[in-house]
Amino acid sequence: MNKFVVVFIALFLPLVVSAEAVVEYPYNASPERAELINSQFTNIKVGDSIDQVLLSLPNPDEVRDLYGAQKLRPKVIGKTYWYLIQRKVESGSVNERDEKLVRVSFNLQGIVTKIDHWGF
Repeated sequence: MNKFVVVFIALFLPLVVSAEAVVEYPYNASPERAELINSQFTNIKVGDSIDQVLLSLPNPDEVRDLYGAQKLRPKVIGKTYWYLIQRKVESGSVNERDEKLVRVSFNLQGIVTKIDHWGF
């Protein structure tokens, strides 16, 4: 299979899967999902592939574009996978959302560039 097709499928298939999920707020992951995310995200390392991430973590709750730092017309430089444990409201300030989550950033080749977590 063409390398471009593989990367395209790996980057965009989870978006199609997660787009069907309806999130109600306040959102709290099931205890099993929260434990899985919390215990497995530490196994992910910069340089891992999307496939390696998905072996450790379930499908993400959200998939978002990752933009470069340019102020004017920033370019998409990858994707981020968001694994929610808690979000009190859909939008609002940091305090209003009161999120607990893990975010995994990928470059356009589907390689992990950064792993963030906050709220716990």
